[in-house]
Order: sequence, then structure tokens, then C-alpha cells
Amino acid sequence: PAGQTDPDLKQFSIARDQAYIIAVLGEALAINPRLKIVATPWSAPGWMKTSDSLIDGHLLPTAYGPFANYFVKFIQAYQAAGIPIYAVTMQNEPLYIPKDYPGMGMSSLEQTTFLRDKLGPIFRDAHLKTKIMVFDHNWNLIEYPIAVMTDPKAANFTVGIATHCYGGTPAAQEELHSRFPDKGIWLTECSGGD
Repeated sequence: PAGQTDPDLKQFSIARDQAYIIAVLGEALAINPRLKIVATPWSAPGWMKTSDSLIDGHLLPTAYGPFANYFVKFIQAYQAAGIPIYAVTMQNEPLYIPKDYPGMGMSSLEQTTFLRDKLGPIFRDAHLKTKIMVFDHNWNLIEYPIAVMTDPKAANFTVGIATHCYGGTPAAQEELHSRFPDKGIWLTECSGGD
């Protein structure tokens, strides 16, 4: 509820996901068990953000630990429900903050710090096999993943870069590959039309 926090995640639940998301993913995996599920949040819980809402805002530095634990609980809960999570990104379109639906800003410095100091270490300590991808935004904004990946400690915790196709050209992937040849690049979102 508004005005309340849950830093120990005692109220964490995937109950709302059971009827639709988990059911559909289970059906898809039954058809093709080789599918790789990539999960990405559009927003941290409101109490973790500067806006105290799912809409607008950035992740509070004091919420870096709870948000990292949120990822772990999510991955473990989905695994227990029969849905293995292949990889996560830390924030969908971190440079776009919608004003009328859930979203969250996350600068490259914020993402680097979160990955390096909280998310990467907690994944390591929890012995998770789930991979972490950085960025998850448009080809024309590749200064962002370059900034994250040039921090050696942060880069050590990631398998590569997630991109979207809505701005720029696919040539950005070649530049990223040239700079970081030992890391993967995934196109995680691309749809047609305006």
C-alpha cells in the first residue's frame, strides 16, 4: 500500500502471474522446451523509487539491495513454477520514462552501480544460472551500454547487451561487437508500425 515499504520482501508474490503469464509460458515451453525466457522489469515496485509509484521516477539508492533480492526471488519463484529464466535485463528502456504507464529511469551510471555492487554479487552468491544483460534499449543510444561495459567489475557480471530496434540501425550491433567481442548481443524487442 501507498506509504509502506517492504525491504525484506515479506509480501513478495507471483500469485498475479499464475493465471496468465506462467500458464502461457508453460504452454509455450511444452511446445518448444528449448525456448529461452528473458525477463525485464518496466518498473521496480513504487516504494523502491523516487516517485513512490510505478509511474515515473528512478530507483532509490537505498533500494538497490531489495531490488536485487527481488530479482532473485522472482527467478526462484518462476523456476519453482516450472519456468526457467534464461536471462534478465535490469530495466526495460532505461532512458525512456513514460508519464502514463509503468516505467523507470536508470542512467548508465545507476545501472553500472546496481549491477556491480548489488545484482551481480547477489546472483553469484545465490548460485543462479540466470544470465544478466545490460541496456535493453535502442541502437541509437549505444553510449549507454558502452559506459556500463567499460566498468570491468560490472562487465564481469554480464553476458552481454540487449538492444531494441526503434532508433538507429543494426550497424550499432557491429560496433558493440567490435568493442566487446567476448560478449553477446541480443535483440530483445522489435515490432513494426508507428
